Amino acid sequence: MLKYYWTVGQAANVEIVVKKSRFIAFLCPVKDEDEAVSFIDQVKSRHKDATHNVPAFIVGIEQRKQRCSDDGEPSGTAGLPVLDVLKRNELTNVAVVVTRYFGGIKLGKGGLIRAYSQAAQQGIAAARKQLMRLYVELAVKTDYSWIGIIERETGQLNCLKGKDEFLELVTLNYYVPIEQREMLHKRIINATNDGVDLYWGDLKYFNK
Repeated sequence: MLKYYWTVGQAANVEIVVKKSRFIAFLCPVKDEDEAVSFIDQVKSRHKDATHNVPAFIVGIEQRKQRCSDDGEPSGTAGLPVLDVLKRNELTNVAVVVTRYFGGIKLGKGGLIRAYSQAAQQGIAAARKQLMRLYVELAVKTDYSWIGIIERETGQLNCLKGKDEFLELVTLNYYVPIEQREMLHKRIINATNDGVDLYWGDLKYFNK
């Protein structure tokens, strides 16, 4: 799995006007293709009266699924330019629709490409790029005497705190940046004289 990927942090929309034509970019973070298609359908339903609703999306941590459509615009002037903006920004798990209301003045092929690209880029700025980093779960089972030392070691790194369990023994839970896993393992073992049990779990992405 990748150590990180870029997406957008929130849904957003931005409107630009080019020679009296309105271009409205709608963006939304999505988890998978079904969410992307659902978002696109919702935008199209709300803007049935638009001249064009140009969709594009990229999903999958490694950008494996990519789709776009010109929605009636001349071939290669709308969908691909919007998709290319997403790719240049290294985004994934994001869906976009650029809605156009024709203003009566033809823009030509180059003008359409620039307008759709500009709308998509401004939409990304409004939705705010967000870096998602890969973490691994860590559960540390110990007696109460080692809690302070374990908290010290994890606190010196970029660990996220989970929910702890206090029974006869304590289980301290963390999410650890994947690149710090081996280093933290060694540090805890050395600091506690191998007096605790470490259990590594699932991988998960966080925007931290």
